[in-house]
Amino acid sequence: MLKIHNLSYAFTDKYLFEDINLNISSGNSLRVSGANGSGKSTLLKNIAGILTNYDGEIELNNQNIKDIPYEISSKIFYLGHKHSLKNNLSVLENIHYDFRSNLLEVELVLEHLKEFNFHESFETFIGNLSEGQKKKILLAIFAASKANIYILDEPFANLDEDGFSYLSKIVEEKNNNNDVIIYTSHEDKISFTKELNIDDYK
Repeated sequence: MLKIHNLSYAFTDKYLFEDINLNISSGNSLRVSGANGSGKSTLLKNIAGILTNYDGEIELNNQNIKDIPYEISSKIFYLGHKHSLKNNLSVLENIHYDFRSNLLEVELVLEHLKEFNFHESFETFIGNLSEGQKKKILLAIFAASKANIYILDEPFANLDEDGFSYLSKIVEEKNNNNDVIIYTSHEDKISFTKELNIDDYK
């Protein structure tokens, strides 16, 4: 269970959002919507524990997210809208780096990449790929991850129709596995349990 209680975040002297209260149970998905620049990405970073200078509380299984140990925080998967891949490494080297060369998990990522219709060589350097191809690599890593809470910032951006369909399938599978998925998107083509429009918290 993820609980958000009176969450507010100020940038300089102005609040991006105020007094968000929300409970998200296992197996549920939350779509965060709102205008560009409204604070959607900031909210996701708050929940992921990346930005912690907020007012209010975020709890995971009744424990403040600021205080949880690594073995619990490692069960939170965050994917930002800006890629975190290393441009000077190949596709395969990036995947090995992300999974600490766990060969079974690396193979699983490569299988998901094929399902995303990724046609480039795995030896291609990240810097030579399009934004859509980079997104497919990150989403294949998401698909192979064994986290319990997934926080995805604009996961459908820069995806072709095949990628969109496969990602929708993965989201459904993870929800059926009792995982929590929180994502921002301008798309409402996939099912979600709850929706939060951040413009309502100004």
